[in-house]
Amino acid sequence: MARNAHEFHPVTVLYDGKLSASIYRRIDQHGPLYSVEFNRSGYCQGIFVTSKFFREEHLLSLKELAQRAYACVADFKNRDAEYWVTNPTRN
Repeated sequence: MARNAHEFHPVTVLYDGKLSASIYRRIDQHGPLYSVEFNRSGYCQGIFVTSKFFREEHLLSLKELAQRAYACVADFKNRDAEYWVTNPTRN
């Protein structure tokens, strides 16, 4: 369960056409943790919908989006490490 309002919102969202990767960050006793949620969005009978199911033709784009998300999380983790080195008393 999220304790702070910012925990409900992604720190960034990456897009590849109709696909998106939302990257979330939370902090526990071990430090920052990241998770990624993948979605596909579009219109169905004039209604905007999102889905966590991917068709065969989306899989290569999803793979590339996952690689971008992986690199983005790695960048966030590097920034976190630099911050904790320069601010060791921050918990």
